[in-house]
Amino acid sequence: MSPLALLLIAAGGLLASLAGRALWHAPAQAAVRERAELSQPLPAELERVLRLIAGAALAGELHRGLRPLLVEIADGRLRRRGVQLSDPAGALRAREVLGEELWELVRPDRRPPEDRLARGLSRGALERIVATLEEL
Repeated sequence: MSPLALLLIAAGGLLASLAGRALWHAPAQAAVRERAELSQPLPAELERVLRLIAGAALAGELHRGLRPLLVEIADGRLRRRGVQLSDPAGALRAREVLGEELWELVRPDRRPPEDRLARGLSRGALERIVATLEEL
C-alpha cells in the first residue's frame, strides 16, 4: 500500500474531525486555520490531504482533487482481495465490496460533474467513505 494511502487511513478520524468545519465553512481558509491552531505543524502530505478534503465540499473539486486519491486507495484495497477497480469483469465485485456510495465516487466511468460548483461530499458522507476504506 502506498504511504499516502496509509497516511489517509491512519489519520481517518483526525481528518474527519479537522475537515468537518472545513466542509461547512470557507473550505480552504478553514483548513488553514485548523492547521494554525495545532501546536505542531502538520506533515506536508497530511496538509495536502486536508486541502483536498476541504475542497471536496464542491463537486468539481471533489472530482478533480480528492477522487483520484480515493481511487488509488480503493484500488489498492481491492487488489488485496483479488479485485481490480479498472477491470470491467470485476466491476460488479468491486461495487459489492465498496458499497454504492464509495463505488459511485471511484467507479472508472465516472464523468466530471456538469455543475462544478454543486455540492460535493457532506461531512457524513466523508466519514462513511473513510470508514468503508478502513474496513477493507
